[in-house]
Amino acid sequence: MRNFTGLAVGGVLAVTSLMAAFGVAVGINGQAWMWLGLVGWVMDMVVGVVRFLGYDSYYTNSESKTALVAAAGIAMQGVILNDAVMDGAMNIESMMALAGAYEGFMFQQWNNTTDEE
Repeated sequence: MRNFTGLAVGGVLAVTSLMAAFGVAVGINGQAWMWLGLVGWVMDMVVGVVRFLGYDSYYTNSESKTALVAAAGIAMQGVILNDAVMDGAMNIESMMALAGAYEGFMFQQWNNTTDEE
């Protein structure tokens, strides 16, 4: 879910950003970043819920009386936790990069509006 959504959203944003760099469809680029950013945020929430449900399921397995099932449950909890930490680190990194580009992006959006807008 996360990778395919990231590919689709990132692909659209890359194309619209490239168009805006050449002065074409600057307004559409701003709208794409706004709305597709929300899509990415919602997908992060969906992935978090699925991750929580998986972690809870493996917690139930880790409490099993069978040693093999309990060991597999504990191991998978570690995998899910590692994935959550890596996602958090990537989210922080991308937000720091976007925050650095925000002022220039909004300046471009402002300069490319018409007087009526």
